[in-house]
Amino acid sequence: MISQKRYNLVFYGEIASGHPVEEVKRKLSARFNLNMSAIARVFTGKPVRIKANVDYKTALKYQISLEWVGVLCQIEPISNESAEYFFEDRQPGHVNVIFDGKIAERYSVAEVKRNLRGLLKLNAHRIEELFAGHPVVVMKDVDYHPALKIQTSFELAGAICRIEAVEQSAPEKTVEQVPSGEIVPQSPSETMTCLKCGFVQRKFRKCSRCGMYVETYLKGSEVPKTRRAKQFAQKIDAAMQKELFNWGIGLIILGIIQLMGLWTWAFGIVSLGILNLLVRRRTLFIVNGITAVASGVLSLVRMTLNALFTPGEFVVNAGAESVGLLFMLLLSGIQIYVGFRAFNRFKKYSS
Repeated sequence: MISQKRYNLVFYGEIASGHPVEEVKRKLSARFNLNMSAIARVFTGKPVRIKANVDYKTALKYQISLEWVGVLCQIEPISNESAEYFFEDRQPGHVNVIFDGKIAERYSVAEVKRNLRGLLKLNAHRIEELFAGHPVVVMKDVDYHPALKIQTSFELAGAICRIEAVEQSAPEKTVEQVPSGEIVPQSPSETMTCLKCGFVQRKFRKCSRCGMYVETYLKGSEVPKTRRAKQFAQKIDAAMQKELFNWGIGLIILGIIQLMGLWTWAFGIVSLGILNLLVRRRTLFIVNGITAVASGVLSLVRMTLNALFTPGEFVVNAGAESVGLLFMLLLSGIQIYVGFRAFNRFKKYSS
């Protein structure tokens, strides 16, 4: 049975440069009408499948919409060697993307212009050229996939473009091409295409439309899935080591505070802090958690016993001593809370 090739859209935690994470989450919530719990399931620190088993055009629509809010996803084909595919083989070679001035029914011209300016970052002059009343070549003599991406981008903004194979395109007089500068450079041999936004420009290291460093993005898009997974694992490992370093500093400070109270287990806490700085292994989260919880509980037990067996001391020293007691109670509670957090961190870095 002949079938169309299927794809997954996967988020590896990559955010577009210049987009703060909290701002991306806010835009994601507004654009896709998601609550914060749903967004939290996306930003778990692990690869997340945004869309599974869909055709390329559907995956592309979601990829572009997510890029507009700062979320960068990868389109990955589903491996199925037994299936016979024809979609990819039927694609034309080099194509032109042409805008005839048509817009989607649910949009007004003003809304489409606003979307092209806000989402595709076209300036006012180029937008007016697109709506000058004649067909305009948006992309000229490019591969099919970049053309499909810019066509989909225009479609999501409300502007309907068509793709024509170069050998089947209309006579040159019927299509007025946009002057070189932003949309179509004059010499295809001296151009490069940004696969992030589909923009064609003269060869340069940075896309003049979206600001992406084109060569870096192209290299990233060609990285095999196994290498991307390895890079992602390295990123997670670096985050884990940094977090354990912070744990080490925190435990040393905690131990020093408890040394001032002459609590014997403070030496063990300081030693564990130093171990975190030197070793930085995932299993230390379990040790840190047990130590923090145990230290908090022992502190509570010690203060309870002191209150029961030496009540007079607390009555006489009701001033500075009571403040110290409240501080140690608070410190014990924080230790227990942080200890359970350490168990969660071990679970996170184990997956």
